[in-house]
Amino acid sequence: MEITRQCVVGLTWTLKDTLGEELDVLEEAVEFLVGGDDLFTRIEDALQGHEAGERLQLQLEPEEAFGDFEDRLTHDAFAGERPLGEDIAGVGVEPARHHGGDRAAAALQSPAKLARA
Repeated sequence: MEITRQCVVGLTWTLKDTLGEELDVLEEAVEFLVGGDDLFTRIEDALQGHEAGERLQLQLEPEEAFGDFEDRLTHDAFAGERPLGEDIAGVGVEPARHHGGDRAAAALQSPAKLARA
């Protein structure tokens, strides 16, 4: 079946940074409505016309996603300050690889930026 607008798709992904380092891997499919407000426009456009089971490789520029990284919107906290998995302003807290796992980090974006997605 060809993917078109108003079609539900199940997606898995491997998210990498510009250096090829894995940032996130989703192995169990999550369903999204193409043509809804669930996906970035660039991803929706790329999916249309493809068939179930196909693999796509996309590179999104910051303006096609959440925008440029803003250090002032990031907060690093010692892992002991909050239990891992607890939400801070709706953002899950995860061990930060760049701190050797001894700290927890959460990236907080303004609601206006998140609403653009």
